[in-house]
Amino acid sequence: ISPAEQVSVRPEINGKIEELPVDLGDVVKKGDLLFKLDDKELQQQRASNLTAIERSKLELEKARRDYERAERLLAEKLISQELFDDTKTAFELAKNSLDRSQRDLAIIEERLTKTEVRAPFDCTVLTRPISMGQAVSGSGGVSGGSEVLTVADLNSMVINAHVNQADVPRLKVNQTVEVSVEAVAGLSVTGLVERIAPQATIKNNIKGFAARILLENVDPRVRP
Repeated sequence: ISPAEQVSVRPEINGKIEELPVDLGDVVKKGDLLFKLDDKELQQQRASNLTAIERSKLELEKARRDYERAERLLAEKLISQELFDDTKTAFELAKNSLDRSQRDLAIIEERLTKTEVRAPFDCTVLTRPISMGQAVSGSGGVSGGSEVLTVADLNSMVINAHVNQADVPRLKVNQTVEVSVEAVAGLSVTGLVERIAPQATIKNNIKGFAARILLENVDPRVRP
C-alpha cells in the first residue's frame, strides 16, 4: 500500500535552511510553508540592484538631455557630426544599461520567490532528513538537489498488486473490490480497479498481471 500522490520536496536554488516548521507526521494544508531558505544575501543583491536602477535612470536622463542639446546644435551647425554621433551612442548605451539593471533585478526577485517552499497539496510529512541551519543544494544541480522532505496525500492510497493469471479474467477497470488489510484485524476497505497491465509478468514464480487499486477516504489506521 502506497500513497497515490507522493512528492520529494527539494529547493530550486542553493541555500541554508532558515525555517523548518514541519516534522514527521505533521498534516499540512495546500499552500502551507514547508521550509524557508536564508535570503539575506539575495535581499542585499536586490537592494544593490535597486540602487543600480536609480543610477541608470539618472545617467539615462543626463544622456537624453545631452543628445537633445546635441541634436539642436547639429541642426544649427554648431557641432560636428562626429560629436553628435558620440552623444547619440552614449544615449543608446545608457538605455541598454537601464534595461540590463532591470533584468538583473527581475532575476533576483525570481530567485527570492524560490526561497519559500510550500505544500503542493493537502499532505502528511513522511520523512525529514534535513535539519535547521543545514546547507542544501538546488534541484538544478548535477545531484538533482537535496531532499528536504517527503510528503504524501494519505487520504488517497494505491495498492500495486500482482494478480494471478487465473484470477485476472474476473477483474475489469473501474470495478469495485473489497480489500482486507492484514495489519488491521477485521478492517475491510473498498477499492477501485484503476489499471490492469496488458502483459503478464512472473513474480515469486507466479505468472500474473500487475493491477493498480485505488483506495479513497482511507481509514487512518491504514498507512503506507
